[in-house]
Amino acid sequence: MIKANFFRRKSMPLFIKYIRKRENSGLVCNILFGGHVLMKKLFIPKYIYKYTRFNEYWVDIFQNRRFYMPSPDELNDPFEGQLLPVGSGTAGNSINTAAGKFNRDMKRFLKNFRILSFSANIRNKAMWAHYSDQYCGFALQFNTRKTFSEVERVIYRPDYETIGAVSIPSLKKYEEYDPIRQSLLIKSRDWENEEEFRIIKEVAHERGKNFANQPMYYNFDLSDLEGIILGANLDFEDKNNAEKYKCHLKNKRKLLDYAHQLKIPVYYSWTVPIKSKIEFYKEGNRPRFDGSSYVNYIEKNF
Repeated sequence: MIKANFFRRKSMPLFIKYIRKRENSGLVCNILFGGHVLMKKLFIPKYIYKYTRFNEYWVDIFQNRRFYMPSPDELNDPFEGQLLPVGSGTAGNSINTAAGKFNRDMKRFLKNFRILSFSANIRNKAMWAHYSDQYCGFALQFNTRKTFSEVERVIYRPDYETIGAVSIPSLKKYEEYDPIRQSLLIKSRDWENEEEFRIIKEVAHERGKNFANQPMYYNFDLSDLEGIILGANLDFEDKNNAEKYKCHLKNKRKLLDYAHQLKIPVYYSWTVPIKSKIEFYKEGNRPRFDGSSYVNYIEKNF
């Protein structure tokens, strides 16, 4: 039993550290998946970040203040939803399991879910490279006070760890989808560096209609957006760099126009090779090559 005074402010960081060390234990998974709000809140950071590139969806983010939510099979991990065994009791699934294949019912019902991913880490070099077009994209900083307070932390587990199967009595009843939804919050430890948080939604259900292939969007309020962070290779003043990485000046100018119109703070990335770090400075406060330290210009809020 944990005493009440353990939850005092100065003890809380130790408590969180204790839980994170044991995040792969059944206890923590049961607490998270059991829906205990207190424990889920402990794992929600003050800010989350959406790494983005200039694709077909980026303008829609600002014009309609929404995100496209992909289905699990649109994501870059082929093992999405497969690390939590779910048994439906349907004939034929035991044959698939024996052959080392995925539960065919799970595969079908996962199509009814959509996922919106964020990261708690804005300094992740690999994510800037993979999800923001080799530092030629941008990232959006959101607070978790209102709209994004429903984000849930992804649990990372060793591939070899055995997890007990969850049984679903009837996959026809949508209220019994919870185990399938939970499976989308478990990923291999190989992805742990992403520090991912997710918002998971089900597509609309209506008798006689199939909405599984319909696009789904997640709307947010302008007050949720705290800042726009430009990739290190989106430095407008360095034309050679922009040309080298084939960054689109038209899109960059358009992004800045949106930021200024909506009065969203803009931050630039500043790579520091001698420290192997990514730092950030506010628009108009660029570090100078005059002998002064770059530390004098970087933002302390990241």
